[in-house]
Amino acid sequence: MNVLPAEDIDLLFVVDNSGSMAEEQAALQAQIGVIVRTLIDQNEIDALIAANPDLEGAQAVKRLRVGTISSDFGVAGFGADREIAALNSMPLEERITHVVPNCGAYFGVDNLVERLEPVRANAGDRGVINLVPVSATIGDGEDAIACPASFPSFLSFDVEGSQSVEDFADDVSCTTVLGTSGCGFEMQLESLLAAITPSTSTAVEFKFGGGVADLPYPDGNAGFFRDEAILAIIMITDEDDCSTDNPEIFKRNSTELTDPDAPRISAEGAPYRFNTRCTRFDDGEQLYPVERYINGILAAKPANRLIFAGIVGVPRDIANSGAQSVQEIDAILASPEMEVRDFVVEGTNPPIWAQIPGTNVGSDSQVPACWRCLQNGVEDDSVEDLMDCTGAGYDLQYAVPASRILRVARGLAARNVITVFETICTDDFSAAIENILIAIISATKPSCLNRALNPDATGAVPCNVLERLPEGMHCDDLEGREPRPFKIDEDGRETCRLIQQVPTADDRAAGNAPAGLGWFYDDYTDETVVEQCASKTVKATVRFTPGTVPTPGATVRIDCLQPATAEKDINTPCASDATCHFDGDEEGQRALDEFVVRWNLDASRFTAGNPAAQPMSCEPTTNTCQIGCDGDADCPGGMVCSAEFGNFCVDPTCSVR
Repeated sequence: MNVLPAEDIDLLFVVDNSGSMAEEQAALQAQIGVIVRTLIDQNEIDALIAANPDLEGAQAVKRLRVGTISSDFGVAGFGADREIAALNSMPLEERITHVVPNCGAYFGVDNLVERLEPVRANAGDRGVINLVPVSATIGDGEDAIACPASFPSFLSFDVEGSQSVEDFADDVSCTTVLGTSGCGFEMQLESLLAAITPSTSTAVEFKFGGGVADLPYPDGNAGFFRDEAILAIIMITDEDDCSTDNPEIFKRNSTELTDPDAPRISAEGAPYRFNTRCTRFDDGEQLYPVERYINGILAAKPANRLIFAGIVGVPRDIANSGAQSVQEIDAILASPEMEVRDFVVEGTNPPIWAQIPGTNVGSDSQVPACWRCLQNGVEDDSVEDLMDCTGAGYDLQYAVPASRILRVARGLAARNVITVFETICTDDFSAAIENILIAIISATKPSCLNRALNPDATGAVPCNVLERLPEGMHCDDLEGREPRPFKIDEDGRETCRLIQQVPTADDRAAGNAPAGLGWFYDDYTDETVVEQCASKTVKATVRFTPGTVPTPGATVRIDCLQPATAEKDINTPCASDATCHFDGDEEGQRALDEFVVRWNLDASRFTAGNPAAQPMSCEPTTNTCQIGCDGDADCPGGMVCSAEFGNFCVDPTCSVR
């Protein structure tokens, strides 16, 4: 949970820079000023609070960092071993079976290859922030913005600095419009994962090199990601993700990956599939499984400091709904428009690829998740069938189902990450951006507890507030902490226990925080009851006393224990593992069966009476029973496997950074 308002946000845009994204990038650029002003101007925050009472207590951030990465992550090395002379000696039809244009191979006059960049065929822009050259100007006419020739590795705004909000917004606009020369096989998720993963991480393996989060620019994103900041990821794309390590995916004439039942370009033609190959296979069969990104993103940032948002291919009539739960994402994925289907001529056998208006003859397409028809730049609502969007001045814009991206969002939502996804099939992103901003701002405000706590006879509640300090810092140097470390890691880092201060009767009557440094259980001050938690069922939170703040760079964990019960359960107090183990008699087996059902665990992993096959052990830092784990799959829904305090399942919303 967030004990204090978040003052820092790292805002990361993942922008599709393939050939179909010019209008969408312009729509994003038009909202950049709104995004920047809303996050750092309290007047803008207050206006949102007036329309959204749940945001009560939110404050403008003091320090904002913004970076943009592209969707271009190459083509898994396809074509990296080719030579220009050999390619240009071939007919065009053969040439494009050995390389993919704009994906490490760049064509010029007469469709001849002008240059090859093997590194880009391997991993494109590699998830590096602000690596794509910016345009000289953004926008048209009086609204045109002049852009400098280059930018630093990322952009920073500090309310105490000298840069104006308007100038900062202009700079951000220049870095988010990436152009349309990127690879047409987008790997949005792999690019994101590389961007946020340190090169030293062993949690994720990459085909070419490693993550770049800690590498200096222009090789990586060192300095951008802050432990104490909220990371807000906003993805802008009209295609689904094609993250893979298999170069065969990108071989146009692959017989291995073109099934004999695929549609044809013409009735006399052979089975053909190229553009739709990324979505042809089951998850994990040819593309990376979505769990790679769910686990990888959470390895880089805890759930309570993370926003995952996007403006993508989802139906127009079920988007714009704000932050989405698992059930709401399931409803989007279950809608007919999100079904991944080949776009073929109805009634043909064998099936023949239909030509979407405005696309090239002789290609393959998916049925769009959403579309809009423009006539001379203005949407024509009278066109009810996308195939009728033809003729002079007409332009069809569409997006295919963002199925993989939404499944990653679902997995993150199940781990208590705030997720919000909106439709890209609109020329005005204002409603979508407002919903995303509301989600971001909601994450910056202090949290309220999900259930009330029961104070003991002294007024204290059964909670520990533990602070794991940065290397080199010590508990006895900090006020409001017990001087003796609660724990010392193998690397020498100390974990302190903050002192609980109990409010007196006079404190409660006056609505004042208790005296002394530390923390207290607040279910009585106006700040909590009237402001922060006014719209919540439980009007209570854990709050630091005035003058007490978490140490910068530290990790704060709040554990609130349940009273001892006759049943063994998570948070049951313990002195040894035996307290948490289920006995081998009939009663122990019954209790184990009920426990497994209650927490939705795999019963085959456990045996009553066997100390080596028990679901719970005694977690030594809190002396409570907790579920042991080797990975997130071993944990109940909404919990993750954490090695920070031992290999135990934890609720990620109970940690702050």
